[in-house]
Amino acid sequence: MSSIDLALSFMSSVAAAPSASPVAVVKVVRAPRKSPATTDKPRMMRAPVVNPVAFLTPAEFLAADRAAKGNVEAERAAIASFVGYLAGEPHGTQIDVARLTAQTAIRRANGEILARREKSAPTIAGYVAGAAGFNRAAEKRMADLKARHRLAVGASLDLAKCATSPALAGCLMALGREDESVAARRLDDSQAAALGEALASLEAARAAELAADIAKL
Repeated sequence: MSSIDLALSFMSSVAAAPSASPVAVVKVVRAPRKSPATTDKPRMMRAPVVNPVAFLTPAEFLAADRAAKGNVEAERAAIASFVGYLAGEPHGTQIDVARLTAQTAIRRANGEILARREKSAPTIAGYVAGAAGFNRAAEKRMADLKARHRLAVGASLDLAKCATSPALAGCLMALGREDESVAARRLDDSQAAALGEALASLEAARAAELAADIAKL
């Protein structure tokens, strides 16, 4: 049996295979949820002792509370102008709640101010540090360019004076170019002089490029 016949036989057997019996789906119907019986509870109405002309801020309430010096009527007036006074509630509880509310509001406001200051402080410090770091990096690059420029100018002048093979080899060795120094020893004087002039020209061109980079900073 060829591979094609084998594939067709497999596909036919798959098509002829009995399909799986359908699965019965049972739909669960839940009973509607009963809402709990509502009970009408009597609401406690705010009954200010006085009709405040203007509501007090937390700081103003604390100042009025201190000025009351324990006078109940003055405390009631301050509470009524701050959060409202409840006629059926104990006076001591209401003055404590009003004081706590005012103190919490003031602490929260002070905390937000402090958080804003702390958030802005790192930003300013980072800007100053970044500016200082940028200046240090620019100064470091300037110093590096100037040092390389001095070396290139000095190398150009020294190489231009090398008219013999030993002189050129010694000059290259002093510049730290050991491999070139060894090769220069195998040259005759005329070749060494020509090579010295060529190397001096290269160093002069390098010095000019460095001078241009320095001028851009």
